[in-house]
Amino acid sequence: AVPCVVLAGSQEQRWRAAQILKTFAQGMDSRQPQALPAPLLGESRVVSVPKSVMPILLGKQSSSLLHIMKSTQTVIFPIKGKDDDEKDLDDNLHGLLDMMMNEEVREVGVMGASWSCMAGEVKVRALIESHNEGFAAKRDEAGVEGQAVTDPSE
Repeated sequence: AVPCVVLAGSQEQRWRAAQILKTFAQGMDSRQPQALPAPLLGESRVVSVPKSVMPILLGKQSSSLLHIMKSTQTVIFPIKGKDDDEKDLDDNLHGLLDMMMNEEVREVGVMGASWSCMAGEVKVRALIESHNEGFAAKRDEAGVEGQAVTDPSE
């Protein structure tokens, strides 16, 4: 049986929903996180989550994640990060950063309306900080904050 989905809304809303569903379904089918399609990168927030916090973020039967998604009206799921494709630490700032912190990270994508995405990202970051105190500060000290890398010359 092939699942079917009927999407409603404007053309842009239907396109975005179809892209999110396609990425999510591919991840569920292969049991591997999928990379976000390039057009969705600007439509979503990417949050680095320590591997040790992922089970807490998901919760029993994904209850914790579903609660965050419901309260912020977002879709959140694990995605394939750059580190999953590039294992060469010399060329990979995130890999070097993670090695320095001795904390392996995974990435989750937060998708939805702009304000909802920010609310979802804040809730995920708050959960991370409550279980891994100082994680954000370590990343900030190393020059990585969210999706942007700061320029050391500034």
